[in-house]
Amino acid sequence: QKYTEALGKIGTATNSKIVLMPFEASSLIGSLGGIGEIAKEVFRSEGTTGSQRQAARPPVVRPTDN
Repeated sequence: QKYTEALGKIGTATNSKIVLMPFEASSLIGSLGGIGEIAKEVFRSEGTTGSQRQAARPPVVRPTDN
């Protein structure tokens, strides 16, 4: 947990960064990358469903002046 907190602080810093990672943190980084890919896929799927719902709505018909 301390590694992820530290990486968050390093990532938000405005200066140039060189990060030396301890070996045990490399597996954590791999896990975070995998979680990120899963989240992208889930949100991409939800986005497609939302656009399909929007396309299924009937068109808006506005009254005309006669």
